[in-house]
Amino acid sequence: MINWIECRNSRRTKTPGRCVPVACAALMALCAAALAGPVKLTEPERVLGTGGLTGAAFHPGGEYFATWGWRGVVYLWDAETGEPAGEIPGDADSVTHTAFSPDGDYVLISMFRRDEAEVRDVETGEIVQALAGHTDWIRYGAFSADGTRAITTSTDSTAIIWNAGTGEALQTLKHDGLLSGPAALSPEGTHVLAGAGNGTAILWDVETGGKLRTLDAHKDDPDPFGFDGDYQDPFGFDGDLPEVWEEYDPDDPPMFGKGGEEVELTEVPDAAGFTGFADPSGAMPPGFGVTVSAVAFSPDGEFFLTGSSRGTVRLWDAQTGEEVRKFTDEMSSIDTLAFSPGGEQFLAAGLRRDGEPATRNQVLLLDTETGEVLRSFKGHAGRILTATFSPDGKRVLTSSRDETARVWDAETGGELLANRAHTHGVTATAFSPDGTTAATGHGRGTAILWDKESGEELGRLLSDKMELGAVVFSPCGKQLLGAELFDRSAVLWDISTGEILHTLRSDWMPLIDAAFSPRGDLILTGVKVDDDITAQMDEEPPLLRMLHGVAAALWDAETGEKIDSFPTHREGTVAVGFSPDGTEAYIADRNDRVRIWHIATDRRRGVSLFVGRNASVTACAFSPDGNAVLAGSEDGSLRLRDMTDGSVIRTFPSHDEAVAYIHVSADGSRALAMDERGTAIIWDIEAAEPEYTFRLTAPPALSPCGEWALAAGPAPGVSELWHAPARE
Repeated sequence: MINWIECRNSRRTKTPGRCVPVACAALMALCAAALAGPVKLTEPERVLGTGGLTGAAFHPGGEYFATWGWRGVVYLWDAETGEPAGEIPGDADSVTHTAFSPDGDYVLISMFRRDEAEVRDVETGEIVQALAGHTDWIRYGAFSADGTRAITTSTDSTAIIWNAGTGEALQTLKHDGLLSGPAALSPEGTHVLAGAGNGTAILWDVETGGKLRTLDAHKDDPDPFGFDGDYQDPFGFDGDLPEVWEEYDPDDPPMFGKGGEEVELTEVPDAAGFTGFADPSGAMPPGFGVTVSAVAFSPDGEFFLTGSSRGTVRLWDAQTGEEVRKFTDEMSSIDTLAFSPGGEQFLAAGLRRDGEPATRNQVLLLDTETGEVLRSFKGHAGRILTATFSPDGKRVLTSSRDETARVWDAETGGELLANRAHTHGVTATAFSPDGTTAATGHGRGTAILWDKESGEELGRLLSDKMELGAVVFSPCGKQLLGAELFDRSAVLWDISTGEILHTLRSDWMPLIDAAFSPRGDLILTGVKVDDDITAQMDEEPPLLRMLHGVAAALWDAETGEKIDSFPTHREGTVAVGFSPDGTEAYIADRNDRVRIWHIATDRRRGVSLFVGRNASVTACAFSPDGNAVLAGSEDGSLRLRDMTDGSVIRTFPSHDEAVAYIHVSADGSRALAMDERGTAIIWDIEAAEPEYTFRLTAPPALSPCGEWALAAGPAPGVSELWHAPARE
């Protein structure tokens, strides 16, 4: 497997933006004094990244496949090589589903929290038709086999049939409860099949809009998690709705956290029990009652498949509604179904009941006639989002919450291609010393390099880490350090090759910050002591002794060996840094002080950073010349202090909330401070005046000249680049 994606174009030499020398600070102060107030930045200059993956599909020609996700763009890739082949722009909203027209000229795009779908020209990206008619967000869309009609389903409990050429709504199909999964349009476009709660599937007549039949397709499926089929509530409520349901307000639905995301409740219980709640991709948690979670028509339209949230797949006669066959007891849930082009086989993707957690997310290939499992496609580390055949039936395309789209050999089950363009949420950002390259750290230990001017991805640095809490360039810009938040280690990459040069392993706690010495020969890492550990210290004195020596560690950048470690304070480290000559290491903690170690002599001294009564230091950054430290506190105050005696050099107007993050530009002219509510301010340090203010969702990085800010965007896997030019 290739761990490094080479730059697709040779990197051009660029001149950084307007760098303001420190010597011009006095002139900048005069300019800043004339400012009436900070400028509010409302839109980022550029968005970097492809966003989290939500699905994939083959282009009808089979030459390309598409992926889509949280950034709102549909990306096209060469199906043989995995190289980029183009983009179809959206409206910067999360794409929930995409479907190509049979001729491949158009694409139907539905977006998260949007009640209007779009038909776009694949070649130009222009909107051909806007499909407006739903009253809530659209979850799924598809074309009929002849391309004349399209279907969309929505959380408003309706499916709408459209004239694909004119955008006219031909028929609205209504259901009393919420539709639980994707719908399928029969090949000739005369029937619609959709799954619903309580194990039912609904078949509509497109011409009349009436229901032909409602099938109790999976109502009696046994629960693979051991709950009684007649007792669908796992929380201990027998017949009565739990409080969260009783207080449900359709105009103000509650929010549920899931994997660090907020998921809005989009289903309410019906009379028969819970139908569950759905996240943007249609996931249903176990134990909330059986739902029909996947449906598919055979290519000839004579049969259809239904799959349930309890792992059962059934084949039905489309004319009579009679069950023909039941498939597989190997799965605990079914997420998607797809027939082969000839209909003799089909794919069933979901979670297996047994096996190792790492291999339970699988796609099975079954014989439609016999029900035999012919082969399985193993490799995804997260829930399967989509699975489909190539037009010739020789390949299978899958997408997963592990942020990969994979192409498989349908005959052998072997993996042909793994596309990793989509990533987890951005957790850290940094600029290269010359300001031309941006780095973003992501979940699963991936760092991505970007060209700041063009927004082009330059390459990826991969590791086996879980989540990078900090990324730092070496002074020469040839190496990148990624500090891991959870497994107490950092990796040092060679940027030109993607090779991991060293892994630096901390003694005890997660790493919170890291810095290179000016010459790049030393690395300083700081650790975080969280509230749980602090609470244990009072009860378990040995724990404090175990933590001794891990406030910060000093490493040899050439060998990766630990040179020394420094004692901690129970409040933990806030920031680390070096003096300009590299002879001293700085370690700031939440207990209002910076400790300074002279590396050669091990001489130690401290500087107080106390910024307010009963207010601890929450963030700080060191000036490039090493003479001062900018410290923020939990009461929102921000002060610049002398590193010699701790005296206040300058006081800045207070933030409304606790200061969560501070970054000083490499030229010392500006600082960026963000409070815990996400309000970010770019300050003129000399004048202590705010120049720009804007909203962010995660800690940012400031370019060397202070004119650019890089931060995680509101969508997973996306970073925003903000421009804040020097003001005259």
